[in-house]
Amino acid sequence: MTAHRLQVFSLYRQLLRLHRELPKDISEVGVVYIRDEFKRHKSIEDIKIIQQFMKEWKLFAVQLEEQIQTSHEVGKRLSNKEIELLSEEQLIQISELYTETHKPSTH
Repeated sequence: MTAHRLQVFSLYRQLLRLHRELPKDISEVGVVYIRDEFKRHKSIEDIKIIQQFMKEWKLFAVQLEEQIQTSHEVGKRLSNKEIELLSEEQLIQISELYTETHKPSTH
């Protein structure tokens, strides 16, 4: 396994481990999202896209770990500037995640 693939796999495993610490409903949605994102980016060859993908997921992992360790409250409000920078696809994904995580509990 190349060094890059090892880094990707290590980050992927770290994200899945972190999601085990979350409430079940959020964990399930997060795991599905992570798997989908990593699968969708598996065949990307553009180094800039790969670097940005890894940078953002590493940052997310650090933030999530901090939130789990300090407050057990997870998530971050996006500023208007951050929202303006999102692509249409990203806005749709956020909307879908919001809908999924705000469904009434079935437990």
